[in-house]
Amino acid sequence: MVERRFPKPDVVGSSPTGRAIFLLYYQIKKQNMVRVKRGSVARKRRNKILKNKKGFGLFSKTNFRIVNQKNLKSKILAYNSRKEYKRFVRSLWINRINSYIKLNGLSFSKFINFCKNSKIQLNRKILSQLLIYDSQSFFDYFKINYK
Repeated sequence: MVERRFPKPDVVGSSPTGRAIFLLYYQIKKQNMVRVKRGSVARKRRNKILKNKKGFGLFSKTNFRIVNQKNLKSKILAYNSRKEYKRFVRSLWINRINSYIKLNGLSFSKFINFCKNSKIQLNRKILSQLLIYDSQSFFDYFKINYK
C-alpha cells in the first residue's frame, strides 16, 4: 500500500465541510495502487519463446523454464558458431591460396607482402576464387608483376 503524504485535517467536527475533508483524507489514504494484470502479455511472451522449441525433447517442449534456458543457450551457441565459421572459412581461403602459390615456389607470406607492396587490394576470398576458377591467368598476371 502506497501512503500519500497529505496533512491530516485539523477540522474534525460536526460541520459538514470538516466531516467531508476528514472522509476524503481517509479515502485517499486507503487507496492502493492499480493492479497490473499482465496475463495476456506474459502468455504472448511465453508462447513466442515456446515456438522456438523445435528439436527439443520431453519437457524441453512444454516446460517454459527449461525451454527458456535452452532457447538462451541455443542463441549463445549460434552466435559462437557464426564467429567460428568465419574463422574456418578464412583459414580455408588461406590454405587454398597457399597450396596454389607453393606450386610456383612462393610462400604465402611473401605473396601477401608482394600484394600489399604492389597495392593489389584483393582480399583472400577473391584471391582464392580467382585461383579456383581461372588459375592460369592468375599465375600469368602475378609472374609478370612479380618479376
